[in-house]
Amino acid sequence: MKKKESSNGGKRATPAEIERRITAILPYVMLGKTGDEILEIVRRDPVIEWEVERAQLYNYIKLVNEHVKESCLIDRNLEIGRVKYRLEELFKMAIKEKDINQARLILRDYCELFGLSAPSKTESDTTLKVIIEKHEPKQIKD
Repeated sequence: MKKKESSNGGKRATPAEIERRITAILPYVMLGKTGDEILEIVRRDPVIEWEVERAQLYNYIKLVNEHVKESCLIDRNLEIGRVKYRLEELFKMAIKEKDINQARLILRDYCELFGLSAPSKTESDTTLKVIIEKHEPKQIKD
């Protein structure tokens, strides 16, 4: 397949080439290499085979950063559901093996995940103090 010509007479990268270039520079961006360091690496690496200008490389670095940012987004409900399922399966296995200690630890993790744990002594004392202060009769100043 022939590459499309850009407005400046150069060849435009295909989507596959763009993805290959992003993949090639991703490790260097993640290691904190500067744009100039990556430029040198890319120009010298025979495997990458990419004659690149500084401005073009910075566009690719921007794409890498966007790619990483998107990959870090998580669906909290999905992840909580996965963990819930895994804990339930582990709990079943622990009960089947009659490993009460392991089952208890799994239940503790389950309760922590969903905020079902009993409050700590510090949390209890603070909550109790707030409740008492809220319901104390206010003194009227003379």
